[in-house]
Amino acid sequence: ARLVSGSFGVSTLINTLSVLAFAAPVAYFVVMIRSHKVTAPERSRLKAYIPLFIAATLFWMIFEQAATTLASFAANRTDLSVFGTDVAPELFQSVNPATIILLAPVFAWLWIKLDNPPPTAVKFAIGLTLAASSFLFLSAASYAAGADGKTPAWVLVIVYVVQTLGELCLSPVGLAATTLLAPRAFRSQAMALWFLAPAAGQAITAQLVTATEGTSDTVYFGGIGVVAMIFALALFAVAPWVERHIQAGAET
Repeated sequence: ARLVSGSFGVSTLINTLSVLAFAAPVAYFVVMIRSHKVTAPERSRLKAYIPLFIAATLFWMIFEQAATTLASFAANRTDLSVFGTDVAPELFQSVNPATIILLAPVFAWLWIKLDNPPPTAVKFAIGLTLAASSFLFLSAASYAAGADGKTPAWVLVIVYVVQTLGELCLSPVGLAATTLLAPRAFRSQAMALWFLAPAAGQAITAQLVTATEGTSDTVYFGGIGVVAMIFALALFAVAPWVERHIQAGAET
């Protein structure tokens, strides 16, 4: 209707894409759960996949703000003077790839060397916990700086590093978990579903930014961090149940 009337603007486009990005995975889950091609054990495993997908959505909701709210925080709320030299706010965008390059081999070695590495569901919970902690830390730093103050540059560096640690816990095992928990008849679609988690997370962020316009950084980052942390703790609680379904998928 807005397109026909000529009132189709940027906000309408953002809202439309947000609805599609959020509704698409929900529709996929409904279709798979209700399909006659899905057996009872597969349906049970699919239900165990839902907490992992929600955790991934919340994780990417936080992580993908690196180029939006965190970039704005770097430009407007961060002291860009480091050892007497001014740095560009864009420099913080290099922290994540640099940390990936440095720590990815360390994590690969760690999971191999550990006699009892964390199961997949626990890795998801750890990743979301780290992401939530990064926003809670940033909220506390913003509060300490005051409404008009600026935080030191190292605060934002720590936020990016902690989020990258979470990414190294969650992202590499996501596809494997999807493969093991997806119904055989929908395995390809389930792989596509996994890549909708970042889209759904960004859709939530787009609506949050609009809905919380004018809210202080302390409240914004703190609120998101608290919600994500609550779900991370809930995922720790249901991790054994999820892991049993993952093992059943591996056996079949």
